[in-house]
Amino acid sequence: MMLYDTIIKRQQEMSLSNGELAKRAGVSLPTVTKIHKGEDITMANLREICGPLNLILTTVDRSVIAKQEIEVLDAKIYELMEKLDALEKEKDALEAFIK
Repeated sequence: MMLYDTIIKRQQEMSLSNGELAKRAGVSLPTVTKIHKGEDITMANLREICGPLNLILTTVDRSVIAKQEIEVLDAKIYELMEKLDALEKEKDALEAFIK
């Protein structure tokens, strides 16, 4: 999920109109509209918009990623690691059975 998608999803979850989000963030309505159109906005405006949505920005390898996205990726990594552990246990059990 892209950063703008995360912002829009959170905005919808909070039932905020573009105008209300702009007001809470202290930015112009056209700035919020740019997010919905996928257009570039300044980092300063991006930070302002994320504030009322309780989103925190962090930079990773020069890319801006919402903290929520990092948590989702971490959860997926954890899930895959658990699956890998289970497969390794099955493999060990099969190898023991074959011997």
